[in-house]
Parts: sequence; structure tokens; C-alpha cells
Amino acid sequence: MFPGGKAFGYIAYPPHPDGRTTYNEGFLYLGEGKLIPARVVEAPWLRRLVPSGDPVPVVFESGLGITRIESVTVNTTHDTVQRPEMPSFPVLFQGECGYTWDGEETFGMLERSTMRDQIEWA
Repeated sequence: MFPGGKAFGYIAYPPHPDGRTTYNEGFLYLGEGKLIPARVVEAPWLRRLVPSGDPVPVVFESGLGITRIESVTVNTTHDTVQRPEMPSFPVLFQGECGYTWDGEETFGMLERSTMRDQIEWA
């Protein structure tokens, strides 16, 4: 939640390799009234492992039009353990981010995961 009462949330999965959409649902809240249904049109998919300072903006489409919320990772943790008994187990990310929306700033969580072959390993 931002100091002025705005808030947002979402859960979205990357599109299938053929481009078909997957689950994508979110909301925007302006501090009063109802939640505004939204969907993510640009997501911060996990592609590289960066401890902090990684730009991770999110862009929503809703009845308000396009809403861009800037974000940068502050503290992160990554689970990159390869599990032979579960070869398709994803790389996991949890972190704290600094968010900016229309000049207001706050901190919040971000969780992401992706398949091992989607990561740019250094």
C-alpha cells in the first residue's frame, strides 16, 4: 500500500511458448471505492539473478487505461538448487522492492520463479 492509500496486486504466469496466454489477474486500488480489475501487459519475468538494484516495473491494463508502476529490487533471495529427483523444479525468487506509482513510493514484496533454461546464468 502507498502512503496515499493506493494499492495493487496480481498473479500472472508467462505465456506458453506458442504465445497462448495463461493465468493473469490483478487489481488496482485508488485509495477509495472498489478494486479495479486489471491484467498485466508487461511483467518482470525472472530472467537473471541480481541480488539488488534490478529494475522490475509492472504495467497493467484496466478500465483506467495503462498504469505503469516502477520498481527496483532492494533485498532478494534465490533458490537455484538443482534437484535431481525433480528435474523440472524452477528457480525461485523472493524479494523486497521499492515501488513508485505517480510519484508515491513504498516498499513491498515480489515473488517470481522460472524454469532453469529461462535464466541468463553468469
